[in-house]
Amino acid sequence: MQTEIRVLYNRGKIVRGGKAYILKKHFQDLLLSPLVLMVVLFWGYKTGANSTVFGIAITFSVFYFCGSIYLYFLKPYHSANHWEKVGLKEAIFRITESGIESESNIGKSAFEWNTIKKYWFTEEFLILVYKSGMHSSIPVNDFSKELKSFIVSKLESE
Repeated sequence: MQTEIRVLYNRGKIVRGGKAYILKKHFQDLLLSPLVLMVVLFWGYKTGANSTVFGIAITFSVFYFCGSIYLYFLKPYHSANHWEKVGLKEAIFRITESGIESESNIGKSAFEWNTIKKYWFTEEFLILVYKSGMHSSIPVNDFSKELKSFIVSKLESE
């Protein structure tokens, strides 16, 4: 089976793809960071907040919270800025027996199925996390049910 999918990129699609990836990969951090901050603040309120341990805990929890805010609310926009600067307008993805290939005005890449560490299907994207640490968010609007099941069967067999 070989299928070719043409994806037109715009700023909104890149931001949504980035946020979908971050929600799947870092959901626990996005959830835990405000909880940790609230627990530390409550602890400080109850104990008087005058110990060195509290100072270290509040510093850690504020950095954790700020990092999570940056990750979800700012990082996707930084990625969109990058892709706009390099001129990414469209890409062609080829789903083949051996893996996924992509081609755009920026360059070409190919990943075999066994190089994909994790994957998620969301309503709008197929998110692939590669063993190299890179990821792709591929819009699934034009994916047939057969193509989705082919991809899942290839990823599950690896």
